[in-house]
Amino acid sequence: MLLRSLIPGFAIMMVLAGAWPGGGGASVATPPPPSAVNLASASTTLDRLIEADLTRRDLKPGPLVGDEVFLRRAYLTVVGRIPTSEEIREFLNDRAPGARERLIDRLQAAPGRVPHDLGWWTDLLRVSMRLGDRYPGHAYLDWLRTAVAENRPYDRVVRELLTASGEALAEGNGRTGFYLRDAGMPLDHLSATVQAFLGTRISCAQCHDHPFDVWTRKQFYSLAAYTVNTRIDRDPPPALRRLAKDEPAEVRQTLRNIANSVFLQVKAPTSANLQLPADYQYDDAKPKSPVTAAPLYGAAPTPAKAQDPRDAFATWITADNPRFTTTIVNRLWQRTFGRALIEPVDNLTDQSAAENPALLQALEKIMRQVNYDLVRFQAVLLRTRAWQREAVVLAPGAVWAGEAPVRQRLSAEAWWDSLMTLTVQDLDLRLGERAEPLYRFYQDHRKDSAEDLLKLAQNLQDLRRQARELQKRVQDINDRLAKASPEEAKTLWKARRDLEVERDDLRQRSEPTRILTKRASTEGRDRLLRAAELPQPAPPDHPLRVLGQSDRELINNGNLEPTIPQALWLMNGLVDKDLTRASGVLAGLLKAQADDDARIAALWWAILTRAPTEGERAEARRLLAAAKTSGVGAKDLNTGWKDLIWVLVNHLEFRIMP
Repeated sequence: MLLRSLIPGFAIMMVLAGAWPGGGGASVATPPPPSAVNLASASTTLDRLIEADLTRRDLKPGPLVGDEVFLRRAYLTVVGRIPTSEEIREFLNDRAPGARERLIDRLQAAPGRVPHDLGWWTDLLRVSMRLGDRYPGHAYLDWLRTAVAENRPYDRVVRELLTASGEALAEGNGRTGFYLRDAGMPLDHLSATVQAFLGTRISCAQCHDHPFDVWTRKQFYSLAAYTVNTRIDRDPPPALRRLAKDEPAEVRQTLRNIANSVFLQVKAPTSANLQLPADYQYDDAKPKSPVTAAPLYGAAPTPAKAQDPRDAFATWITADNPRFTTTIVNRLWQRTFGRALIEPVDNLTDQSAAENPALLQALEKIMRQVNYDLVRFQAVLLRTRAWQREAVVLAPGAVWAGEAPVRQRLSAEAWWDSLMTLTVQDLDLRLGERAEPLYRFYQDHRKDSAEDLLKLAQNLQDLRRQARELQKRVQDINDRLAKASPEEAKTLWKARRDLEVERDDLRQRSEPTRILTKRASTEGRDRLLRAAELPQPAPPDHPLRVLGQSDRELINNGNLEPTIPQALWLMNGLVDKDLTRASGVLAGLLKAQADDDARIAALWWAILTRAPTEGERAEARRLLAAAKTSGVGAKDLNTGWKDLIWVLVNHLEFRIMP
C-alpha cells in the first residue's frame, strides 16, 4: 500500500511499539436479579480493605480513569469487545449522575455478555466440537450457552455437570459432554475436574505420592472412585451388528457415526469402588486391592447402595468445600483485574495465601451472599474504585494486592471480537452453528429398527458417492478453465458454482451426525462471527489461533504473548480484505462524515475509543496528503484511508486492555 511505503521506518516502529503520539437473534442475557447484597456497599467494603493494605505498605492509590478509558475497559471486560461508535455516543451523552453504574447494568444485560462469558467457560472446561476426538460437542456448547444466558448460579452449573447422565443428544441434555470430553480417560478427567473447580493439581498423585503437595496415590484413587465408573455407552444393538457384518467398510463406518449419535449416552455409576493399579508401590495397601470413595479432605456423605456416588462427590465439591469458593473468587478476580490474588489460580495448596487475606475473605463472603451469581459478583467488582483506577505495570516479583487492574494484552477472543466490531454491523446478533440438526437426527432415528438404520447408512453412503462424482466434474471444469477464453470462462464459472452448491448439499446430507463439525473457514460470510460463535477451538491456521486462542488441551491454555505470525496476519490480511471493504462498518462511518477532519476523529473514536491529539491529527493529515487522498471514494476507500486504518489497528493501544 502507498502509505505503508511512504511512512518513515521510525514512524512504523513507533506505531507497532505503541509510541504513536498521544497513545494512552442471539442468546439474550438475563439481567442480574434483585439481590440482598447492596452492590455499592459491597464495593465500598472491598475498596476499604484494599486502601488499608496500601496504607500499610505506605502507598497511595492511583487516580481514577476518565470516561473514555472506563468505557473501553467496561466493554472489553463485560462483553469482550470494544464499543461501537453508537455505543460510545450513548455513554458520553449520559451526563446524569450514576452513568458508569448504568453502563455496567446495561452491559451485563446485553446479548454480548453471553458469548464473552461462554468463552470463559469453554476455556475452563476445554470444550471442543469433537469430544474425545469422536463425539460431536455442539450439544455441550449449546447447554453451556443456555446456562450462561440464564445466568444460572455457578454452584448449580458445576453440580449439574458433575452428575450428568442420559442420552447425549437428547435436547437439553448437553451437559453429558462434560464426561464425553475425556471419554476413555476417567482418571485424567478427575484431575481436570479438581483443577478446574478446586484450583488444585492432583494429577501427579495418579502415579505416585505427590512430590510437592500432601496428596497420596491412594487418596487419588479413593477420590476417583466417586466418578470413575461413569460409563459412556454407544453400542448398537446386536441385531444391527449382525446385519452390518458383511457390508462394505464405508457403510460400517457410517453406521459407527450413526451410533455416536443415536445410541450415545452417559450412564451414572452404580458403585463407588475402584481397584488400585497393579503397580501400586506403597505399604498402606496391596496392588489391585479395592478402595472405596473418599474425599481428599473434610467429610462427604457415604453414597447409598443404589445412589449415584457422584451426588456425594458434587456435594463435597460445591457445598462442603471452602476451596470451591476460594477458587472461583480467585479466577474471577484474575479475569477482571488481569491477575489473581493467589497465583497461579489452579495450583492452590495448604500454604497458598493472598497478599491481602482480608480482601480474599471479603470476596468469598460476597460470593456466598450472592448465591454464586457470577454476574452479580462481577457487578460488585466493577463498581469498586480499584477497578476504575489507572492500570499498573508490574515489574517481575512486584507485590500487588488488587489495588488496580494489571495492564495486559487482550485475549485472542477479545482481540478478534474487537476487530469484528469494526468489520460487521450487529456483531452480537450474528449466530454460528447450533446443535438443532443433531437433536432432530437423534429424535428421528432413536427408535429405528436395525433394518431401518442399515438402510439409512446405505443411503448416506450413496449420497457421498454422488458427491464424489460431482467433485470429479468440478475438477474437470477447473482443468478446462486454465485454457478457456474469457467468454468460455464465464460459462464455466457458473457451471462450477452450480456443481459446487449441489456437491456441498450432498455432502451435508450424507453426514447428518457430523454436519456441524466443519472446520472454522477463513472464507465466506460465516467467518465474520464472534469467537464464541465459531467452531471450538478454531484450527491451528485460523487467525484466532494465531492470536493465541487455547487449543483446549489444557485448562485456560490461551496465550497472551506477541508473535511474528500475529504481526504478519494483521499487516497482510484483515485490513485490505475486510476492515476497509465498501460495505463495511468503517467505510460507512467515513462516508457519513462531512470532511477529512471529522473522518480522522471518527476513526480514532471507533478504533481507539478516544479523540486524536492535535499531534495525531497533524500526522494523519500529512499521511493522507502523501497518499494524495482527498476523499473516501464513491465505492471503495482510497488508499490513504485504508493505510490510516491499518496504522490504528496495528497500534499497541488497540490490543492492550486500557
